[in-house]
Parts: sequence; structure tokens; C-alpha cells
Amino acid sequence: MATHATPGRYRDFSAQLGLARGDLAAAEEALHQLKALLEQGGLAYHAPWVTVLHVKLWLAQGKLAEAAAWAAQTTFSPDAWNPLRRWELLMLVWVLVAQQHYEQAGEMLSRFSRHLDREGSVDTVIEFLALHLLALHHAGKGAQTMCVAARLFALTEPEGHLRVYLDEGRPMRQALAALLDAQPEDDEPDGAAVAVSRPYVLRLLAAFEQEEKPESMPHAPLIQKSQAVPVPERAASASPQIIEPLTGREQEVLSLLAEGASNQQIANELVIQLSTVKKHVSSLLAKLGAESRTQAIAQARTASLL
Repeated sequence: MATHATPGRYRDFSAQLGLARGDLAAAEEALHQLKALLEQGGLAYHAPWVTVLHVKLWLAQGKLAEAAAWAAQTTFSPDAWNPLRRWELLMLVWVLVAQQHYEQAGEMLSRFSRHLDREGSVDTVIEFLALHLLALHHAGKGAQTMCVAARLFALTEPEGHLRVYLDEGRPMRQALAALLDAQPEDDEPDGAAVAVSRPYVLRLLAAFEQEEKPESMPHAPLIQKSQAVPVPERAASASPQIIEPLTGREQEVLSLLAEGASNQQIANELVIQLSTVKKHVSSLLAKLGAESRTQAIAQARTASLL
């Protein structure tokens, strides 16, 4: 067993790296070698994770039927829990999300929460919360989504985690954008009962913007774009053309937007009317050729305005 431990870990890492980079051929080759080691009897303890990698690869390749067939014959019981199979359970939830079975995904996470949401297993908790955020948001449960997001960000923001969000693809981007819209703003000074870090959400959304630029190597998310509800795309440009120079006040508003400030916070900081802030924001979007604040910030960074 010891003779195969190091190669096993290496192939495991290679498969994950290939998936993260969108190099599915490399991921498939590493997975093939992992299976060969498993068949030799040297990686018996590794079997659950090899299964997880295989299903991840199916989803990345858009083979939802194969992933769904695996999910249909995979069962778990909270009363007969095997911690070595926790990633298989999370993968099962991933497949449900890919199928847009959000209610079912949320119910399964709730049933197994006592096993997955446990102190001392940070990686598992982060994946559990990320999937729970997705399931709750797309099931239309806004208040619960905000609470889960606050917990998740408390774990990932200090460490600067990005990949756990990017790997979820378009559905996660939609959920994050909705969180940003739900923040206390404008004529709702008290806002929601639970608030999340606007700067961190903006950073995550900017990372999604960067990930989708055509000049970057495309990432193959676990949930393919064709399986998610589409959102408007911007025409990406390596060097965006600014239609008209920004005024001094617009530059101030842009800087505050990049820090995650809401319209009301900008109005308070600059001692101007809320309606004036909204006009400046609209002007910024027009001048930067952006459709949203997140795109405006990304465009401004590319144009060295921030």
C-alpha cells in the first residue's frame, strides 16, 4: 500500500489541477492512472475520491446523463454514516444542482448537516455551505441564503478563497449577484437582518468576469453553462475604450464602488443626494460600456482607472 501512496496523491492532484485549468484531457489521463492504481489494490482507501473525480469530469465534459445515472444508483443514510464517503455525498448534491433540482439538493444537505457541518472539518464545511447557498438561492429562499452566505464568507474571505466559488460556475455567479442586490442600500438603511461583505462579493464577481474573458484559458466549471439559467454577457475587450473621460466626482464614486460601498454610503461619504449618486453611477456605466457595477469595476481596472 505504501508503494502507491505517493503516486496516488500525485495523480489525484494532477486530475484536480486539470479540471481547474479546464484541461479535461489531462484530467482524464490522471484519472485513468488513478483507476489503474486502484485496481492494483494499492489505493483502496482512495476509492471514494476517485469516484468523485470521475463524476466531476463527467460534469465538466457536459455528460450530465452519466452523472445522473451514477446519482440514481448512489444512496446514503444519515443513520449509517461513513465519513470516508462525505465527498461522494457532496458530489451527489452537485449533480442535483446541475440538474436544477434545487429543492431536493437543499433537503439532502439539511438531512446530512450534522455530519457535514462539523467543527474541525473546514474543507467539508466550506463545500457544504457553498452548495447550500446555491440550493437555497435557486429555490427562492433569500433570507436563508443570506445567513448561509454570511457563514461561508466568514470562512473563505480571510483566506482569500476564490476557486470554491468559480468551480460552481454560472449558478454561483447568479447567487452572488443576488446577494449584492440584497444588501442594505438606498431607502432601506436597516436592510436585511444579516449582511455580507460587499467588497468580497464584488471581488468574487470580478473574478468571474476575468474568468470569462476570451483571452484567458476557459475554465470548465462543474456545472456547464448550458445547464444553468443564462445571464446577459458583455462583449469582453482586452483594452476597453472609455467613451468619455470621467469627471472628478465620477472617479470618486467609482473608487467607492470598488470598495463595496452602497449608493447610500456613497451619498453619506461625499455629502450629496442619493439621486445624484444614482446619476453618477448611470453615467459611469455608460462611459465604461458596462451593464452592471461589477462589469464597470472590472472595466475600470483593465483601463487602469483604479
